[in-house]
Amino acid sequence: MEKVAVIYGSQYGTTQKYAQWIAESLQAPLLEAAKTKQEQLQDYEWLIFGGGLYASGIKGFKLLKEHSGEKLILFTVGLADPKVTDYSSILSHNLSSEQLQHTKIFHLRGGIDYGRLSKTHRLMMAFKKKEVEKKMSTAPNEEDREFLATYNQQVDFTSRETIAPLIDYVKKELEADG
Repeated sequence: MEKVAVIYGSQYGTTQKYAQWIAESLQAPLLEAAKTKQEQLQDYEWLIFGGGLYASGIKGFKLLKEHSGEKLILFTVGLADPKVTDYSSILSHNLSSEQLQHTKIFHLRGGIDYGRLSKTHRLMMAFKKKEVEKKMSTAPNEEDREFLATYNQQVDFTSRETIAPLIDYVKKELEADG
């Protein structure tokens, strides 16, 4: 049995970029969720799963729907700044109560290139923009301001340095396991 595998679900590439950095740092295999079967996961003691955030979903996480959350590390990647964003509703929508209790979770900031978005995602972002603009007149917040500032732009907030806490956590857990 191998110690660690890094699995990811990515639509536009930022989650894949983080997953590659994590796999390189830990010298672990890298698996794409869409091409990975449930049985393959049995070969690893620890699973690190990264999924892009889309609406209220975590890309590819259905692969781990039955996982207990023990020895599972989840990292999400989205456009919003994790320092000012509340992810509790997304997490409770995607993870079971058992997974929420046992899974170690990290949130990383990705990016967006509106020119590469699918028609569906462009439409979703346009609806979100209208919602945010209405909300700005009554209850503005930092997350909404940042969304409007990056709307229809190409931005990349990925940074290799932001994976350091996740890498440190994994190394400590692996040491504790012996």
